[in-house]
Amino acid sequence: MKRSLWLLMLFLLAGHVPAASADSACEGRFVNPITDICWSCIFPLSLGSIKVSQGKVPDTANPSMPIQIC
Repeated sequence: MKRSLWLLMLFLLAGHVPAASADSACEGRFVNPITDICWSCIFPLSLGSIKVSQGKVPDTANPSMPIQIC
């Protein structure tokens, strides 16, 4: 009985954590995919040694296995 009362008090007190105040105004802005992303910089796209898409600039060197096992 004493243990269940202790657990009940602990459970009730755990729910009374004071909430942090948050600012309601957002300071950032959403990304505009048309004007904010350099689409020519994204390509070429590769996953390991597999070429997903081609681009105008050369691709960086990638490991042949995208999943590494240590």
